[in-house]
Amino acid sequence: MEKATQQALDRDALLERLRAEHSALEARLAELDRHIALTQDEQLERAQIKKQKLAKKDLIASIQRSLTHDRVAAPPGEAAQGTAGRPRVPPRPGGG
Repeated sequence: MEKATQQALDRDALLERLRAEHSALEARLAELDRHIALTQDEQLERAQIKKQKLAKKDLIASIQRSLTHDRVAAPPGEAAQGTAGRPRVPPRPGGG
């Protein structure tokens, strides 16, 4: 497999994993937010989750920016293609 294609596959897999982790953190945060009151441990967990969630969101955005940069820098005919010749999928609305 071509090196660039393998890198694109790796990047797509990383993005998918980061989005899944971000969603899991979001779900846990929502669960904690449904509590009437939080224990000290839950308050600490909530703060840690918020930091982890933001870090994942920042990393996702950074990778997406590099993808946009790659598309702009790609030769004509390649800019509209994603991994393995599939059309690129735009970022999810809300990105959050």
